[in-house]
Amino acid sequence: MTPGAAPGRQTEALQALLIAEHAAIYGLATAGGRLSALGVNPATVATVADTFDQHRLRRDTLVAALTAAHADVPAALPAYAVPALPSAQAALQFLGTLSERTAAAYREQLAPLQTESYRRLAVTAVVAAARFHTAMLTAAGKNPAAASMALPGS
Repeated sequence: MTPGAAPGRQTEALQALLIAEHAAIYGLATAGGRLSALGVNPATVATVADTFDQHRLRRDTLVAALTAAHADVPAALPAYAVPALPSAQAALQFLGTLSERTAAAYREQLAPLQTESYRRLAVTAVVAAARFHTAMLTAAGKNPAAASMALPGS
């Protein structure tokens, strides 16, 4: 993007999504890194690790898109607010909440995304967040029906 030029709506949406990905990655690393010590089963820990990798790939895709558009690439903050995680249940519930926020960010930014591959990225992210939300809340002891998001991101 040329200096002084206003970014387009799609570029602003990509920037907002990158900011959301930075926060998700931080939260997943912080909470996910505690799960084994809190006694969470290895399959759930593996799901969190896989989700962390998915977020890193989406982050990298967003950085590449913004770089290709010569747009500003928002940097990650040095830290994000993460509540105390004294138990496995607290950590898993936090991860469920984090996935709700991620789904909401992608749903909110979907309309300005005009490029098909970016729209596909957003829809895939919403679906992945909904699945992860259900998995985390189910692992925390909620009934799967109660753990599911009816309209992810709403």
